[in-house]
Amino acid sequence: MNRAIRHVALPGALIGILGALPGQAEAAGKKSQPDAIAAIVTEIRQAEQALRSVRIELATFGSYPADLEMRTSGSLHVLRGAQPRLRTVVRMSYSNGLTATMESLQTADGVTFYKDDPAFGEVFVRVGAAVVADLEWAGEVLDRSDLPGMKDARAAAPLGSAMLESLRREFDLTVATDRTNRGEDEGRWLVGKRRVGLADVAGELPLADRAEIFVRNRDHAVLDVVQYQGDQVLHRIDVTALAVDEQMAPSTFQIDGRGQPLREVDTYVPLWSLIQDVLGKAEAKRRPEDLPADKDPPPETLRPSRRSKKAVPPKETPKAQSPKTPPPKNGGNGKG
Repeated sequence: MNRAIRHVALPGALIGILGALPGQAEAAGKKSQPDAIAAIVTEIRQAEQALRSVRIELATFGSYPADLEMRTSGSLHVLRGAQPRLRTVVRMSYSNGLTATMESLQTADGVTFYKDDPAFGEVFVRVGAAVVADLEWAGEVLDRSDLPGMKDARAAAPLGSAMLESLRREFDLTVATDRTNRGEDEGRWLVGKRRVGLADVAGELPLADRAEIFVRNRDHAVLDVVQYQGDQVLHRIDVTALAVDEQMAPSTFQIDGRGQPLREVDTYVPLWSLIQDVLGKAEAKRRPEDLPADKDPPPETLRPSRRSKKAVPPKETPKAQSPKTPPPKNGGNGKG
């Protein structure tokens, strides 16, 4: 229950759903030599680099401890070029009855998102471009992608190259010779068991022992990823629709606050506190160990917004303030 609430409470939870399945961490040790799967990853990356736009609709399923299941449906619209845009929409439902909705829109001006979840209810928030740049930097330092503004693997690699690269390090994948289609789509099924000796990188999550992935031939897109434990499906990403380089109406990149007032992120304490904590951890990780406490760290070790000759203290989390006392009449001169 707590895990489910944590998952839907954070605005960046969408990144995990659209980017990669739980447990897809890189295997420790040496990287495998180039093989057929690596060649497929390369061809997907080449197709991604040529994209001008992509629309993805998908559904996911996840099975977690304590008989908890999660299902999602969502969409991703990516527009590249002079005015890049990224819009994500996701609806989540849990077997314990919890539900959540989340939308986000990222442009050069920052990230705006709406969410409605059991932990905090409805909120409509804008994260400015400077904070987004800080979060993108912190995400790279800490290898995180769960806050708005951090790099979204699915947006950067919308056809699934990053996801397949992660999976091939976790599973010993080969191209199946007895399956060449998924419904009406022709392509390749990649199948394989978990690599021997792989550490339990998933922690509290159950580990899949084999995986199946479908890559469509005509657009080099990963359309289906299924992870099994025995005969049970643990996790699945099912791309139900994918269109490349189609025209997108301006209304595609609008977000509805459902009547909620738009708030700046530094007035939304739950998220602002989390952001400041993450940025502080990233700076602490980058700070040289032998740097004296009274010395300013090198600019490159600071979040981008603090890279000046002298570090600027981070903005404190806003606190509740008493109402201001109205000014006295007549300028306070004591007259009538």
